Amino acid sequence: MLQTFLTRVRPGRMSDAPRLTTTAFDLSERFGAARCRLFELGAAGEMTGTYISVFEYDDMRGHGRVADAWVSDAEAQKLREQVGGEKAPVEMLSSGVYSEIPILQ
Repeated sequence: MLQTFLTRVRPGRMSDAPRLTTTAFDLSERFGAARCRLFELGAAGEMTGTYISVFEYDDMRGHGRVADAWVSDAEAQKLREQVGGEKAPVEMLSSGVYSEIPILQ
């Protein structure tokens, strides 16, 4: 199962965004996520330059354990405040959890 977050880097914050993402990936993997990675949309019309963070879980139970840790761990709470605040280096556009990934044919 996958969890994704679509973000845009705020102007002047490009050097801060990878640090924040790496910290989020490290914490999530410590809590039980796997294969965390980041993609940038290239030729995507209005979505060009959007970033997609992907977190993988073995199952919904694993996702739940990580989600619980994000609200109970002090370091994760601090990071959540940074991501959600007005001074965050990225703007969150959307997120989703997928048990199946449709493939376009």
